[in-house]
Amino acid sequence: MDFIADFYCFELSLVIEVDGNSHRRREVELRDARKDFALRKYGVKVLRFTEWQVRFQMDDVLRSLEHYVRCYEEA
Repeated sequence: MDFIADFYCFELSLVIEVDGNSHRRREVELRDARKDFALRKYGVKVLRFTEWQVRFQMDDVLRSLEHYVRCYEEA
């Protein structure tokens, strides 16, 4: 399966996806689910945020990322 990640951090085994309106379409949701499943098979965690969250709730997005980093480092 070929796909492109919005952001990837090798050190944290983390992909960050920022989903715009097109990701509400059923075929895109299915493609995203297949992508997430494939990445999980390789031990990569996928965090998804909506474009709206990134634009208007950046503090929440950053808290989610900080939480992931803390949990990753504790494991």
